[in-house]
Amino acid sequence: DHDPETVYVNPFDLALYKVLAPGQTSLVNPGDTVNYRIVVINQGVVDAANVLITDYIPTQMTFVSPQAGWTAAGTNATYTYPGIIKAGDTAFVNLKLRLNSPLAANSTITNWA
Repeated sequence: DHDPETVYVNPFDLALYKVLAPGQTSLVNPGDTVNYRIVVINQGVVDAANVLITDYIPTQMTFVSPQAGWTAAGTNATYTYPGIIKAGDTAFVNLKLRLNSPLAANSTITNWA
């Protein structure tokens, strides 16, 4: 006789957004380094470990190397958060990209994570 019982593991519920890092102006020149801050929010009820962040580097920008924890390959840069993001907590990750030079004046560049 078998009496099965099913259990369910709570899923992760993570959100992220990217902003310019504190002190970084949005008015930049070709060749400038742009400092970003990626904010990861654990909206779930489960602690999150081994959180992988991918940044999609625009064609007008280049990854600044080296940066602790970041690995760049082609048009992507990845970072595995080294600790645990507890349920309800927020983590911050910084990223530096350099504007290519030359670059047309009055360009608008959007960077996604």
